[in-house]
Amino acid sequence: MLLVKRLQDFRLDNGAVDQFIDPAWLLSQFKAQHSIGVRHLLTRASARFRELQRQPGPAPKLLTMEEAFALEVNKVRAKPALHQYNQDCLMWFTQVLSNGFDGVTVKKSKNRYFSTHWEWKDRAVYFASEGGDNNGRWRAMAKEAVALAAGTRSYAIVFRTPDLKPIPGLRWAAARQVIDQACQKGLRIERLSLDEVCELHAAREFYSNALQGNVDIAPADVLAWLKVRFRPWLEKYSTVRDRPAAKPDAEPPRSPEPTAGKPPKSDPIKTGAPPGPDRLSEMQLGRVVDHMKKRLLDDVNEVLNVLGSPSLKDALLAEVEKHPNLKAHPGPQTIYLQWRIA
Repeated sequence: MLLVKRLQDFRLDNGAVDQFIDPAWLLSQFKAQHSIGVRHLLTRASARFRELQRQPGPAPKLLTMEEAFALEVNKVRAKPALHQYNQDCLMWFTQVLSNGFDGVTVKKSKNRYFSTHWEWKDRAVYFASEGGDNNGRWRAMAKEAVALAAGTRSYAIVFRTPDLKPIPGLRWAAARQVIDQACQKGLRIERLSLDEVCELHAAREFYSNALQGNVDIAPADVLAWLKVRFRPWLEKYSTVRDRPAAKPDAEPPRSPEPTAGKPPKSDPIKTGAPPGPDRLSEMQLGRVVDHMKKRLLDDVNEVLNVLGSPSLKDALLAEVEKHPNLKAHPGPQTIYLQWRIA
């Protein structure tokens, strides 16, 4: 990928880069042998660059709005570190992306916890940003939510992402009762899926890139498109429920503590036993490494076929991010994995 980096340093568009180093050409360099010297590869690349310069070729293809957004989603999906709770991103959704939706007025409140709210003539929706799991704080938030919703067609939302602990906690006795009651009187704990987190984080990054001139699309056009794209979200969170809300998060039961004299349960990563949905076993990782050593560059979906399950995508990408010889390259349609010789 050094070649790609050098081309991007010259501010060439993505179409020119893709034409120069398409997967078929790169893979053809390794047919005779699995490894070649860097100088040899650069010499061939230089010759290819001059050859392409002499060819008129088609004009570089500009990404559509949908393709540009899909590229950002794949960038986020390829980096597990970007899946984490992001307060700034949630505030951007409630304060910027929502502005102008269905005649809403977006206001910043002086409440202790629910600092943003959407207001209409007949209802209001309040939002709090909270990534912690302190039971005293959550009790106070629950009480504030009930007070805000009392006697009005209003309710209060707290977003939670998959990396956060469930609310209420397993051992929250008094706090659980307060939160359960609040969920019947106006509090909504909204659990975002990983797909939703990736889309929301990608949307903010897409708009930020437009503001900075990193994409060839006007910021106003990007924001207008995103408002349409996320309209189902806005409709969902602006609808006042007439029936009790669903119960808050339920924390999965914990494994019993190992008794004295008995060794703790073995780690599936070390033993090769079936792993959880977010981890690959040693055997599975070995399959990935063997496959990528042979292919050098491949579509993530082809690698998942080798593993036998598309549900392992996030576990695979997490391993790729940690592995010194693997790298993910997001594109508008898919994510490509590359084997790199360290």
